[in-house]
Order: sequence, then structure tokens, then C-alpha cells
Amino acid sequence: SAKVEQNIIALLGFEAERTELSQRMAEIDRDFAKLQKIGTTYEVEVSELRSRLEVVVRECDKHVLRDQSCRAKESLAFVLASSSEEKGLSDRVRSLESACQQAMAMPSVGLEATESLRAELR
Repeated sequence: SAKVEQNIIALLGFEAERTELSQRMAEIDRDFAKLQKIGTTYEVEVSELRSRLEVVVRECDKHVLRDQSCRAKESLAFVLASSSEEKGLSDRVRSLESACQQAMAMPSVGLEATESLRAELR
């Protein structure tokens, strides 16, 4: 009978441990469910942030392309302006060269060319 009592005491101890372990498992299951819910919430938030960032990146790309386009247009305008200024300058140089050649040929033309040159330099 002492052996039966020992077995009953051991059985009650095991039952108490099983109950405690069951409660602990239930707590772990609740914690796991909470963590899954939090994980899902974070996934949704990350997805929303990623979408917003993609929109921002597209907008930035548009601004960068617009800025690059403006700079390219400004560069082209500068090159064209420089080219036309050089053309205008070379036209004037040719005109003066022609006037000088004529001046060497005829003194009166030289006087007119000199006056024209003076007027242009003012």
C-alpha cells in the first residue's frame, strides 16, 4: 500500500506538471498568435512604405529627367549662341579684311573703312 501511495503521489505530481505545461503551452500559443499578428501588420506597413517610396522615386526620376533636359537645352542654346556669335564675329572680320584690302587698293576706301571701323568700335 505504501507503494500505491508513492505511485499516487508521483501521479499527482506528474498531473500537476502536465497541467502547468499545458498552461505554459497555451501562453506560448497566445504569444505566437500575437507575434504572427504583429508580423502581418509589419508586412502590410512595409508594403505600404515600399509603395510610397516607389512613388517618390518615380517623382524624383521625373524631376531629374526634367532637370537634365533643361540643362541639355541650356547647353545647346549656349553652343548655338556661341556659334552664331562666332559666325557674326567671323563675318565682321571678313568684312574688315575686305575693307582693308580695298583700302590698300584705294586710299579713299581706306578712309571710309577706317571711319566705319571707328564707328563699330565705339
